[in-house]
Amino acid sequence: MRNIRMFFVFFLIGVLPCFLWSQDKKIEILEKEIKKQSLREAANAGEKTYKISCLPCHGEHGDSETEAAEYLDPKPRAFTLGEYKFRSTPSGSLPTDQNLFRTITNGVSGTSMPAWEKFLSEQERQNLVQYIKTFSRRFEQWQPDEEILIPEEIASTPGTIAQGERIYQIMECWACHGNTGKGDGPSASNLKDEWQNPIKAYDFTMGNYKGGSSEHDIYRTFNTGLSGTPMPSYYDTFIFTKEGLSDLSNFESYLSKQEIEGIAAWVDTLITDKKFEALTEEQREVLLIERRWHLVHYVKSLTRERGWFYKLFKQDTELTK
Repeated sequence: MRNIRMFFVFFLIGVLPCFLWSQDKKIEILEKEIKKQSLREAANAGEKTYKISCLPCHGEHGDSETEAAEYLDPKPRAFTLGEYKFRSTPSGSLPTDQNLFRTITNGVSGTSMPAWEKFLSEQERQNLVQYIKTFSRRFEQWQPDEEILIPEEIASTPGTIAQGERIYQIMECWACHGNTGKGDGPSASNLKDEWQNPIKAYDFTMGNYKGGSSEHDIYRTFNTGLSGTPMPSYYDTFIFTKEGLSDLSNFESYLSKQEIEGIAAWVDTLITDKKFEALTEEQREVLLIERRWHLVHYVKSLTRERGWFYKLFKQDTELTK
C-alpha cells in the first residue's frame, strides 16, 4: 500500500507536470503552424494582387529593377533589401506588419506611391503585406524590435516653438533642411541614399510629410529615422547640457552673428552637467520628451499656406491619402 502511495506521489510531482508541459508545448507548436499556414495562404493571395498593382514599379522579384523605375524620383522601394523608411520600430529594425499596411493604405506623399485604400480592399492590402515580406530573408530570420512609444503630446505654444527653433539650430537640422526649412541647406545638394542615388532633403514648408503629417507622425520619424537615407534617428541626441554647447564656433560659417548670439543666450539657460547628473531616470526622460516635442512644434510651424496653383494642379490630383 505504501508503495502505491509513493507511486502516485511520484506521478503527481514528477510525471504529470512534464506531461502537461508537453501538451502545452504541442498546442503552442500547432498554433504556430496554423499561423504560418494562414500567412502562406495570405502571401499566395497577395502575389496575384502584387502582379497587377505593384509589379510595374517594384518589379517581378521586388528589386525595383523595372523600366518604369528609371523615370521615377524617388526610386521605388526595393523589397529585396528588407529595409524600410516608415516604421514605428527603432533604426535598423524591421517594420511591423501594421507599418507596411499603413504605407500601402495611405501611400507616400510627393511620390508615385498612391494610397491603395482607394483601389484595394483591406484583405487585399493585408495579403500584400505578407507577399512583400517574402522578397527578403530578413523577415524569416528576425522579428521587428519593440515599437518606440509616442508619449502624450505637450501643448504647442509660442514658447515651445521658440525652444524648438533653438534645438533645430544646435542639432544642425538646417545643414540639410535649411534655415527656413525649405530643404536648401548647405549639405542638401550632396545628399545620397544608401545606394548612392541622389536624394532631396525634405521641404518642411510643404507640410505633406511622406511618413505622415500629424504631430505624432513627425515625432515618430524624428525618433526612428528613415532607414537607407541620410536622415538618422535622433532618439538619443536630445541629451545636451550647457557645458556641452559652450563652443559655437562651428556655426560661424553658416549662421548669422545675430543667430549665434541668440543661440548662446539660450544655451546659458540650459541645465548644467551637475544638475543633469542629479536627475533620476524618470526626470531625464521627461526632459528629453519635452525637447522632442519642442522640435516637432517648431518644424510643424514652418508649414506655409500653398497658393492656388499648388492646390489646383498638384494637391487635388495627388493620389495619396
